[in-house]
Amino acid sequence: MKTKYYALALWALAPALQAAPEVFSGTLGKMPIVVEIDADGSEATGRYFYEKFHKDLPLAGTLKGDELALDEGDRFTDGPKAQLLLKRTNGGWAGQWQGAKGKQLPVTLAKAQVPPLPDGAGAFMAEQREKAPYDYLRLLQTPLKPGKQGSFMGYSLQWLDEPVTGLRMPQLSSGYTDAQRQRLNAVLRDRLLAEVVTWHSCQATGGENFDYTQSVAPTYFSASVVSLNISTGYYCGGAHPDAGDSGLSLSVETGQELTLEDVLWVGDGPARHFEDGSESKDFDALSQYREQKLVPWLLKAFTKLYPSDMEAPKSEDDCDYTDAQVWTFPSWHFTEKGLYLGPYFARVMRSCESPEWPVLPWAQVNKHPGGARLKLP
Repeated sequence: MKTKYYALALWALAPALQAAPEVFSGTLGKMPIVVEIDADGSEATGRYFYEKFHKDLPLAGTLKGDELALDEGDRFTDGPKAQLLLKRTNGGWAGQWQGAKGKQLPVTLAKAQVPPLPDGAGAFMAEQREKAPYDYLRLLQTPLKPGKQGSFMGYSLQWLDEPVTGLRMPQLSSGYTDAQRQRLNAVLRDRLLAEVVTWHSCQATGGENFDYTQSVAPTYFSASVVSLNISTGYYCGGAHPDAGDSGLSLSVETGQELTLEDVLWVGDGPARHFEDGSESKDFDALSQYREQKLVPWLLKAFTKLYPSDMEAPKSEDDCDYTDAQVWTFPSWHFTEKGLYLGPYFARVMRSCESPEWPVLPWAQVNKHPGGARLKLP
């Protein structure tokens, strides 16, 4: 699972939303709810959550004039569904919820009030408030909680837990200056909140068999970098569940997330910094560099370092680590021995991912430093 590429794949499973869907708050029966509605012509989609539970219930239906008829539930559910039957009021909606067995409860919705950012909120919360107020309201209602304490490579950790999803991420509590910890912890908190939003998007589309499990493992801490590996298994609907890894490596000096080219550069001229993600303006240039420079260099280096692992497969069922395509967008993180690069395989061969051996020793990395000019062993 790739940090930005994986996130995009999950977001593609979320309900289709306009740039600015309408967000409402109100009651269903006596229960407070938050509702997001996206009406496009005669079609309407949306989602809502009870403030007591905070998990999404998908909505899909029709808009006829000032009347909404929305079925509740995921697209995999067969048989009768509950419905929201609403009429437009002055700035909101009113009507009833009708259960699959005929039970009826009143619904009243008004335009949601979006509170200001709380003290200490980071860049992700600011972005959500502006672009995704529905998710912002839910995040405000489910604040992160301190979890277990621990340590790694001499650095003390305080884990943060999100109560609804069960997801967690470490915070650094010793070993760096106050300013360094503040920058690093802000990025780690933001990553946890982003994972929480992705969890809810997956849950809304996954149906009865929804599954999303995640583990976060620190892999290397030093005076220059903080590096972790995030392993996620998920089922968000469709034919099969999936799983993968995503590295998260931060510069201690700047607090910014590092890209692979910040760390390792085998191209011509000075190292370039490419924006990450398949929708970035740099994606074409990044792909060209990876395919023409990085991958041939990696294949040569790994063949020399790990000749038996890099042997051509003897059958179609064997893992083919000689295939250049599996190394174009690897997951990566730091380890005590060097830089780990994990190949990416199509779903049918996903078991070939996360082998233990593809580590570039520090000596190799230091001969080809990236643009961040990190101090590495």
